[in-house]
Amino acid sequence: MSRGTAAAFFMSIQQLSNLHARQLLNQPGAVPWHINGAKSQVWYRVLSEQVLYQTAFLDQRLALVKDESLFAASLTLLDEYQQQLVRPVNWIFHTSFCCSTLLARLLQVQNQVLAIKEPIVLNQLADAFRQQPENSKQFIRLFAQITGQLNKQFRSDQMIILKTSNYMNALLNQTHRINNSSRILLVVGGIRSFARSMLKNREEATKTVPVFLRALMHDISIKTDYLPGTDFKQDIAYMWAVQIILFSEFVQNSKLSVAMVKKQDIISNTRAVVSACDQFFGIDSKRTSEEISSIMQRDSKQQDNSPSVIANGSIDKREQAMLAAVEELALELIPDNALQTLEAKRLQL
Repeated sequence: MSRGTAAAFFMSIQQLSNLHARQLLNQPGAVPWHINGAKSQVWYRVLSEQVLYQTAFLDQRLALVKDESLFAASLTLLDEYQQQLVRPVNWIFHTSFCCSTLLARLLQVQNQVLAIKEPIVLNQLADAFRQQPENSKQFIRLFAQITGQLNKQFRSDQMIILKTSNYMNALLNQTHRINNSSRILLVVGGIRSFARSMLKNREEATKTVPVFLRALMHDISIKTDYLPGTDFKQDIAYMWAVQIILFSEFVQNSKLSVAMVKKQDIISNTRAVVSACDQFFGIDSKRTSEEISSIMQRDSKQQDNSPSVIANGSIDKREQAMLAAVEELALELIPDNALQTLEAKRLQL
């Protein structure tokens, strides 16, 4: 659903929203979708638990569902609901192209654990944070409202996990504002794997990476004069390095419960990773090896960017040289202790 189409749909339901917003807000499937700052409103889609369970990304790729309810709620109305929604939030942040979506699906348990995957409204929150002072009362209010609404349960014993996109990583340092008992899982992929995923679709990446990088460079304390879009290899190196720096700074400064898992562990030791994540989040699950294998077979992408594939020569020499150059650039950009800081939080398998 494009932004224009969404706007048309939501504009057509203003009268409905005035009548039924209070009732619809009580539904756990009411997902905040778009912040209309000009009207101090949040637009919502009401989705079934099954749709939320199955969909990979809650963004414009999710088509309108038959008989779906749409409504808008004022920020003032959301304030009335906020106190009852202040519960610990379970987060997954990641570096992109690191099997984070696969892991989120592996952690889901029907009727027990639901992963809300990359809700597009958090992109707007990330932009709002980058455009306003960190302690802006307006941003803090909006962050609490949206996060609380995304964290609604379908049943009292259900756990919600919010899995972000890497563009939303700006929100990492705001997670303490919701509840000091929130838990943060960082999913990290290697630089060569990250770079190869970018190179697969270089034409599109040359357009999108500079835009993303300009936003992500705002999120760390280390500043640089590098101009995104100058060189594609440097763009990729900076994009990965900035996220590693952000994660390591967060680990050093946060008082929340934080753990890290690597992409290579998800691929090579899936069962142990799922068990360790269950323990970290407090999930009491009785998943079988067959259930995990079924999800892996159904949802995992072809892992042709793993170290073993690179090593066995299936990547040509020119691409190997490119990956080596990007890796060298990226490792020069991050502080000496950044990777060690994250490694200290690595889940014990």
